[in-house]
Amino acid sequence: MYRIINNICPDYLKNYVSYTSDIACRDTRSTKCNQLYTPNPNCELFCKSFMYSGAAIWISLPLHGKNATSVNTFKSLYLKWKRLNGH
Repeated sequence: MYRIINNICPDYLKNYVSYTSDIACRDTRSTKCNQLYTPNPNCELFCKSFMYSGAAIWISLPLHGKNATSVNTFKSLYLKWKRLNGH
């Protein structure tokens, strides 16, 4: 997700995520901060998909992790967060 958000991934991966600004009709706080859109899952299989679980995990990350300056820094912060939160 970090690579997708920061445009350092193959183009086809960018099609798997949507932003709330792409979905919402009105300007809200989440449409102005590149918040990822997570659709309501209608089956268990969708909950395990990259599109849903990746966006859900990204949303739950702390801001300093999302704002990492490099992929390696992000990985380090993500693993530390994951260890602390038992994910």
